[in-house]
Amino acid sequence: MKTFYLLLAIAVAGCSKPATENNNPASPVDSTETNTEKSCSINQQNLIPITDLGTGYYRGYQGGLYPGGQNQRSGAHLSLALSQSAQIQPLNNNGQPAANGKVVLIGVGASNPRTEFEAFKQQAQSSGLLKPSTAIVNTCIGGQGVQKMNQASANYWQQAENTLQQAGLSMQQVQAAWVETEHTGNADTVFPRAPQQLMSDMRTLLVTMKQKFPQLKIVYLSGRAFSGFAQAAANEVGKGLLYPRDYYNGWTMKWMVEKQIANEAGYTLSDIPFITMSTYLWSRGANPRNDGFFLDCILDVGPDGLHLTAAGEQKAGQQLYQFFFSDPTSVGWIR
Repeated sequence: MKTFYLLLAIAVAGCSKPATENNNPASPVDSTETNTEKSCSINQQNLIPITDLGTGYYRGYQGGLYPGGQNQRSGAHLSLALSQSAQIQPLNNNGQPAANGKVVLIGVGASNPRTEFEAFKQQAQSSGLLKPSTAIVNTCIGGQGVQKMNQASANYWQQAENTLQQAGLSMQQVQAAWVETEHTGNADTVFPRAPQQLMSDMRTLLVTMKQKFPQLKIVYLSGRAFSGFAQAAANEVGKGLLYPRDYYNGWTMKWMVEKQIANEAGYTLSDIPFITMSTYLWSRGANPRNDGFFLDCILDVGPDGLHLTAAGEQKAGQQLYQFFFSDPTSVGWIR
């Protein structure tokens, strides 16, 4: 599998970045994300991807994307996920069922999520499998960490609405969302405190999304990619995105889903949308996971050690494509 990803990286290494990332004035790469430099010789801790950890433990917490160390949905959570998915149907701009309406899937996040989601969008649109009734809209904005988007008054949502309107769509047609985000200003690296703090920010974001998108049926949470090749500059800027917070990010997303499964207060469907895991993009750098996925420091990661090259974007985008075009909660409305 590592050979496959190397060939994929080489094949797209010369490609340019999606035009939407470079030319959209609403999505610059924020200075708080770029005050870093790359080092491919950093010797990181021997952390294990959550998906590979399975029934094993990290500092007393069991791995796997779901309870019991599992990476697949099961039981009541699976049943509810399928039930939510079955409700997704083409809607008109007023959010009413319409034969000529649209199912809208949006991406929510900052710069890396933006390029990852854009690569997925391009792969989906060129696959020949995407349903004409499904629209994939990238509402990610560079530099916008969760702390800049989790309030209903945040400019992020006006920009998202503008992006939808430019595509002839509305907030009322959004029924599915892929979310990958981080608190870019929080430098705490104490486990489990750091990922638990991010959970609070994430819950506020989900409450806001429930308000903004009244037809939202499923939110797919994604764990961030490895950022351990990045070294912070002396003035501490950008620490919220750096290692090991990249690893902790996946724990946040997993725990969010587990709280909803347990029907904990503040995480029920009355409080936030239905949430489930989707892509998990973390690998220990160039060390392949059990499924073969990894990030090559030279080919897949840019000069700042944080943002992905065109090759890395395509590799991450392929993870999204494989998920959405095979997952039982999405195949019915995306292909």
